[in-house]
Amino acid sequence: MNERSHTPNGARGYRDRVESDQPDDEKSADQLRRERDEWRHLFTQLIEGFPEPMFAVDDDRVLRYFNEAAATEYGRDRTEAIGTEGYEFFGTEGESEILAETVARTGETVREEEFRSVPTPDGRLWNRSMAVAMTDLHGDGIGAVERTPSSPTSSSSATGWPTPRRPSPRRSPRRSGNSGRPPTKSRDSRRR
Repeated sequence: MNERSHTPNGARGYRDRVESDQPDDEKSADQLRRERDEWRHLFTQLIEGFPEPMFAVDDDRVLRYFNEAAATEYGRDRTEAIGTEGYEFFGTEGESEILAETVARTGETVREEEFRSVPTPDGRLWNRSMAVAMTDLHGDGIGAVERTPSSPTSSSSATGWPTPRRPSPRRSPRRSGNSGRPPTKSRDSRRR
């Protein structure tokens, strides 16, 4: 192992930093805090560094994470998103909640089949998202993470915001209307 992979406390990589073989009841409070902080950092790094729009809501429907790719895609500032209820922030037409809120409420992993229309400062963005529930150690729901695949966009020279995505002309969007029901789950969305 290369010398640069060592930390000041002697840890050498993932297993030493995050998943030590030492039983928890034999670890010091400092070791447990360090492991907790490593896990928190890994989660934040995953959301923040993901190259496509990704965000997370808690069980109160509040946006807690909102990466830079999401800010770019939706043409909205991250600071505007964090601390706001998901639906209040996005205002997705024809739905009563964003996908992450639905998944946080139901605990079911979902890959949308239907397009949703999301208002942006520069018009409309059509997307189909996927989300997975987050649970605590007891299996109780505490939120969800949603990923919205990006598509190539061009920026408006006047605003710098992306041009809204539109469904491909070969595939018309399937919308659920104003029923307020969660989107239909695909066959691939069942837990394995």
